[in-house]
Amino acid sequence: MIIQNAPAKTLSYAELAKLVEQKRAVEQVNLLEAKLNPGFLAKLEAAQESAEAQQAAQPVFPIEA
Repeated sequence: MIIQNAPAKTLSYAELAKLVEQKRAVEQVNLLEAKLNPGFLAKLEAAQESAEAQQAAQPVFPIEA
């Protein structure tokens, strides 16, 4: 899990724990949905692959010293 915040904003342990718990809850719902609806798993995997491909395609700008 990647948490990106503005530099001035810091997370308390309680806020971080809440984010982690929310992520776990979403994962549990996705697992249950995948068990009940096999087509959902294929859609979820396709969405993850698409997101990873878009992230990999981000342009990289060299920094000149």
